Amino acid sequence: MFRAAGGKRAVLANIFTDFRDTQGGLPFAHVPKISLFCAPREARERLQRLEDMGIDDALLVVPSSDPGQLET
Repeated sequence: MFRAAGGKRAVLANIFTDFRDTQGGLPFAHVPKISLFCAPREARERLQRLEDMGIDDALLVVPSSDPGQLET
């Protein structure tokens, strides 16, 4: 529907990401439906599924205590 309405780039924002074995808690009362609280290999598979669904860009949110996860 997005593309049919003239949309050019589909962006999925605020994907909470934490690749550590023991993730920190979320500052929210609910668990997000889409997250990357997993190992990097699983994250790649999840991101591939989003791409297969037509998502062009994904904005990841990593723990402020471990910004190096963006490189991972």
